[in-house]
Amino acid sequence: MSDTWDLRWISADGTEINVENPGEYTIVSAERSLPGQFEQTQNTTESGSWVEPPQVNQDGDRSVVTIVATHGRFEVEIEGLNIEVQSDNSVPPPPLMPLMMPLTAMSPSLIEDEPESTPNSATASNAAKPATTCTQCGHLGQPDDRFCAQCGTAL
Repeated sequence: MSDTWDLRWISADGTEINVENPGEYTIVSAERSLPGQFEQTQNTTESGSWVEPPQVNQDGDRSVVTIVATHGRFEVEIEGLNIEVQSDNSVPPPPLMPLMMPLTAMSPSLIEDEPESTPNSATASNAAKPATTCTQCGHLGQPDDRFCAQCGTAL
């Protein structure tokens, strides 16, 4: 089993066909250039990783690619810029991720309370510090101020 597969060829009508398997998806693209115009189409199918190299059968402008992957067997029919994918779904795709559990409210007993502070504890510590006076404008500031509220000078 390979992580990435890539298969390219040009059909009888000049359409460039690319079939690749980068992981869980099969990507089929067809493009054709004519003078003055460019046409392209692409199909992406959730196939899972390929378990063996794809088989290509060509009949004129029509190509059929048979892919055996972890999610089943797929037939990709390409004619011109028309891409059709058919699956036998012999292997079910992997289950979807389980749904997340709904959020529940925490009980108040689980929330840690902050330590209670006395109403005067902050003012008591500020009272011990003297007020600051700005040397530039003379404004009287709070003890913990780093800049003057009046003129912006560093205190």
